[in-house]
Amino acid sequence: MDLIIADANIFVYLFKCSVLDNLIYSKHYRIKISTAVFNELTAGNRIPKEYPTLRKIFLDIAHNHTTKTNIEIIDINVSLHNISAIEIFYILSETGELDLGEIESIPLATELNGKFITNDFDAITIANKIQSSLACPFKDFCVDLFAKQIINSTELEAINNLL
Repeated sequence: MDLIIADANIFVYLFKCSVLDNLIYSKHYRIKISTAVFNELTAGNRIPKEYPTLRKIFLDIAHNHTTKTNIEIIDINVSLHNISAIEIFYILSETGELDLGEIESIPLATELNGKFITNDFDAITIANKIQSSLACPFKDFCVDLFAKQIINSTELEAINNLL
């Protein structure tokens, strides 16, 4: 089972294409999201207002322990133990080039040896400078979802049309 550290935008795209459940209930992936990504999906200004059902899905994941998804919400203030991951967090915080979800997700991916999934070109570039192949562009990730039969060709095409 592959470990992915996901940015908020991938959940929005999958939700818009009605395939979010395909990922969050998939047996192919373990998904970790930082508290900042969780907050973007539930308490931020843009996403919860545009997609209240998406907000409800993530609130259910966080507060309903009987939900059998493969998503875990990680507080990096408690979970980062690797000194270089902590340094990466502080360096990214100081540069101000990324949003907080990406700033938390990149060091989390390095700490847990996961793959950082995002659609943000700057975040991909920065993550891959930190560690080669740390980030996977969302479009490439969707090809993997298709290859693992998590989404079908019509769903893949719908996602590509959004991008």
